[in-house]
Amino acid sequence: MDPNRMIISEQTFMRHAMPLATVAAQDLSSAAFQTFVHANRPCLIKGAADHWPALTHWVKSDYLIERTLGQTVSFYPHVNYQTVARHHRGRERVAFAEAWARLCDPSEAAVAIAWAITNIAAFPAPEAVYRALKDDIPGYRFLPSPIRALVYPAWRGFLSRNAGTGWHFHQTDCTLMTQVEGTKTIGLLPPDRRTFDIVKDDFTSDACFDDPSRFGDAEAQLRAYVAVVEKGDAVFIPPYWWHGVESGPGLNITVPFCWRAPLHVLGAVSLPANRSHWRSLAPPWQGRHQARALVLSSLGLIAAAGRFPRLSHE
Repeated sequence: MDPNRMIISEQTFMRHAMPLATVAAQDLSSAAFQTFVHANRPCLIKGAADHWPALTHWVKSDYLIERTLGQTVSFYPHVNYQTVARHHRGRERVAFAEAWARLCDPSEAAVAIAWAITNIAAFPAPEAVYRALKDDIPGYRFLPSPIRALVYPAWRGFLSRNAGTGWHFHQTDCTLMTQVEGTKTIGLLPPDRRTFDIVKDDFTSDACFDDPSRFGDAEAQLRAYVAVVEKGDAVFIPPYWWHGVESGPGLNITVPFCWRAPLHVLGAVSLPANRSHWRSLAPPWQGRHQARALVLSSLGLIAAAGRFPRLSHE
């Protein structure tokens, strides 16, 4: 069975997925977009990047190769898995030019390329590459002043053919997943306790790739959402929302942009993934009680700011 289609199309719990809330970028003000951000609620934004020169330039032969200055990228001959051992199987670090050539080679059954456009320690990238490309990706009119991300680079690229990304969630940072070329289908599941308990083990172990009906009777308890992301569209993916992405046919270029989530989202103890994250930050010699104290202390600082809007689990 095609692993790419195992991400969305073959998952039985996605058969009754509901359409994701959709807005047109031309009608979306900064204030209106912030209602989604502060409620931690995802949405599909049609035409979010229609003004980007990247939509025209990046599909031209050799355009990106000439501007990556010999940069190397991670190349995978398969979809993006979540377990390290499975994902790193066949991984190579190659020049961008070689990765692009293999992306365009039909003899390669599946290709996934992870490309760091801007630099942080965990995702090294020559800053000269971003300077050569930043005018092609000028941001979003409805997000004029984003705060720097805590974990992820501001800009990354994913190039693929027949290779999506398995189910996972992002910590601490908001994401706008923007489609520069091709189409992708994204499925999302909310960050509530019931969903977390049902899917965590199967998603983080990649077991969902081995048996698409493995959730069985629990499927009725999963409230899934789905959207088809076309060229120029973006999906707002809030922190802690589970999501899987399936590539459409042909060449796919996707550019995620990340920025820091609001403080009330970072400190929301109602989100089980958030509690798990906070516990993981506690030093090894500290137990659960000390980690809880760390969380509560941080929440006290957030409470002082008076920022507790209701978060969305739908």
